[in-house]
Amino acid sequence: YGSCSTLSAVYAYDYGEAVSVTQSCSDGTTATLSAGSRATISTFGSQYTGKACKWTAPEGKLIGGATVGDGDGGDSTTFLPSTLFQQVTPLPKTLEYLLLISDQAATCTTASGTTYSLTGSATNEVYKFYTS
Repeated sequence: YGSCSTLSAVYAYDYGEAVSVTQSCSDGTTATLSAGSRATISTFGSQYTGKACKWTAPEGKLIGGATVGDGDGGDSTTFLPSTLFQQVTPLPKTLEYLLLISDQAATCTTASGTTYSLTGSATNEVYKFYTS
């Protein structure tokens, strides 16, 4: 799961065969990325303003992905499997922007009572919240 900023790629590890990677996004769109060792993904918007997506490969095949360059610096993030999602996340008091991604509809509440509702695609199981 993740969101692409300026430059992103998903890698299929070497299995001696071409592995197709499927992309499913919070806006309901889907795509199949070219089979091979690396699929470059076009930008979805600077500072992660675009859609959130998940990338899947056939069962038993490992993939990894990352994005770099948020539009005004060299920030980067790696894509994470839903098994690494967490229930509680400490956040700094001051943020340039905040992007939350989930595999289910959710409402996040801060200690001060502010709520953030993640919206997206039930079919694709990708939800997001963004604020700047």
